[in-house]
Amino acid sequence: MFNRKTSPLEASNHGEKLDPNFFLRLKNTEDYFTRHAVEDPNFYPNYEAIKEINTILLKNELSQEDILGAVEIFNQTTSKPHHNGTRWFDLRLQLRHIAFVYGLEFKISKDLTLKLVGENE
Repeated sequence: MFNRKTSPLEASNHGEKLDPNFFLRLKNTEDYFTRHAVEDPNFYPNYEAIKEINTILLKNELSQEDILGAVEIFNQTTSKPHHNGTRWFDLRLQLRHIAFVYGLEFKISKDLTLKLVGENE
């Protein structure tokens, strides 16, 4: 469906779109983890992950492949020691939402990573 590059603000799936503040929330999440990583090393993996995720997602055009790459970074970080607070949970929901807008449906697995619907656990 969206294997080609498409503007995130133009992409939609079943009437679902991204609101213009979606990317501001991603940037605010990065700022949050940046500040906390300075004081608490438990936040550093989150900071590294959101920095990479934002490098992928904060572009004018995205594809499903881009979304899958961002989710993979999230999953790798979730699978190792990191700060597992509400901002991290919010990021998981944001990634599920942008994935859905791009025609990909994820579920939250038992290990709190994101798995494509239909993919074996």
